[in-house]
Amino acid sequence: LLKSAPSTLKTTHPTEFNKPSNTGHLVAASINDGSTSSTIGVRVVAWSRVYQEPELLNALKEPSLLVFPSEQALELDVAKPEIELTAFSNLLIIDATWQLARKIYNQSPYLQSLPSIKLVGAEPSRYLLRRNQLQTGWCTAEIAIILLRLLQYPVCAETLANEFSAFNQRNK
Repeated sequence: LLKSAPSTLKTTHPTEFNKPSNTGHLVAASINDGSTSSTIGVRVVAWSRVYQEPELLNALKEPSLLVFPSEQALELDVAKPEIELTAFSNLLIIDATWQLARKIYNQSPYLQSLPSIKLVGAEPSRYLLRRNQLQTGWCTAEIAIILLRLLQYPVCAETLANEFSAFNQRNK
């Protein structure tokens, strides 16, 4: 979960926490270290089909936007965004493989009820460790970099981009 001058929530499938291929931990570590910005933060929330995390449900009481390519999601062209992301207190990213992300979304009515966007117009994924099945299937770190740029946090975006690049090379 990203909090733009608000906060970002990252809903993570429990199997992702210990996977060496997971980029979500880069996002949280990079943004939460305090060296680049104090006005944006990331909270990692574990997802469960049977137990809804109170922290997540409380955060969703604030204006929240899900970054997920659902069928009803509005397209957000990263080259000329027409949606003001700062209008939302929370930006949610589902941190999982695409198969697990769809499962999380389909089994979570509280996520389905949120407004959602699908990002378009960004360069193709550079992630080497997992191959995405979706044409626009970026990993969690790449989505966070795009969002940070759109939110006008260029230093945070560049720091995360550099950390992702090093991670991506190390894990070829």
